[in-house]
Amino acid sequence: MTTFTQATMAFPPNSQTGRAVSLVPWSSSLLLPSWPNRAAYEFQPSVSGLVTVTVPQSSGAYRGYIGAAPDASGNAWLLGYTGAVTFMPASGAGVLHALPGGASGEIFAGAAYCNGPYFAASSGDLYTSSAGNIVAVTGNFGEATRQFASDGTKLYGLLPTSSKLGVFTLANATSGSVAKFSSPIPSGSVVAGSSSGVAIGGWTRGLLASGATSLILGPSGYAALATPSANNITLLTGIDPGWTASAPVTATGAPVSIGWSSNGTQLLATDTSNSKVEVFTLTTGALVSAQTLTVSGAAVIGMTPDTSTALVTQPSRNSVTVLTSLANVWSASGTVSGTVVAPSGLVMLGDTTAAVGNASGVSFLDFVNNVWTVQSTISGLGFAPLSLATDGNGTIFAAGTTGR
Repeated sequence: MTTFTQATMAFPPNSQTGRAVSLVPWSSSLLLPSWPNRAAYEFQPSVSGLVTVTVPQSSGAYRGYIGAAPDASGNAWLLGYTGAVTFMPASGAGVLHALPGGASGEIFAGAAYCNGPYFAASSGDLYTSSAGNIVAVTGNFGEATRQFASDGTKLYGLLPTSSKLGVFTLANATSGSVAKFSSPIPSGSVVAGSSSGVAIGGWTRGLLASGATSLILGPSGYAALATPSANNITLLTGIDPGWTASAPVTATGAPVSIGWSSNGTQLLATDTSNSKVEVFTLTTGALVSAQTLTVSGAAVIGMTPDTSTALVTQPSRNSVTVLTSLANVWSASGTVSGTVVAPSGLVMLGDTTAAVGNASGVSFLDFVNNVWTVQSTISGLGFAPLSLATDGNGTIFAAGTTGR
């Protein structure tokens, strides 16, 4: 009778940061490549712990690994988000294998072993190792590919655009053809293959509203959805994956952006067409209108974590209005000092810092000497950031309808 024991260890070791993206056999142990840093860790049973492995470095903003595949000789292939593929021999130093010409811009979706290592790009293209080089496979999935696996004889890819499973049959090591099958799970997030077959995991979509422009999570068990075309805000209750929509609450005309206080007691909604900001309170599981403020051209709203302040962009006025709360009663207390041309996207970075999109860049705001002020502006993006987000570690992401 085999007896199993359990051991728990920190990942990554030595107080580093990252998350494991794969677990593959390597030599006589296991290898765990990491994202977002270009790092890998070996599990060594003899020391019951994780040991940092030296991997060859590469240039670029996105250097971390997104997948890995073993081979039949105890080696491992580590696949980055983009760029060269890393070969980790069972003994000796790792080696970078450059992509073939014309593939330098590929973004990868996954790696799998099928009598050899195969690498799937998000474009649907396939690559493998042949005679010491990374080469393109003749034939591909033919559309965007998000996940990748093998059962040892075929290659499988999830195809989100068509909601299908792509099954790629190899004619030889570097060529093959694809067949596509409808998936019972339209939004697949993982695929796995074995000698017993192939399995897909994911979720199905449910329609909460049509024409909504803003969705925000609130206190535990609540979310809210603004639909300007219907002039209402819908309160959602539940937990993932089951959400239930309550009866919509009528707003001031056309609510476009909503912000929820961190304590979950109030929801603020802007109405650009009617130049309003409406304040709702969450009372016994229902939204109740409590106050309406006039803010000309009110567009995007954001609230500080301490719920004492809200910023409201006004693109038509090249301005950002500051709202303050005293005992849950809101009032306009002025505007941000400095120039912000056609402010668009907005993200709160703390109680005293924020970032706002402008006509061609991002402006950073600070609360200094009791005044919100434009401290600096990054220009030259080539588009107006309509939406901003942060990873919480100092990086801000900007998205718009043109540019990139």
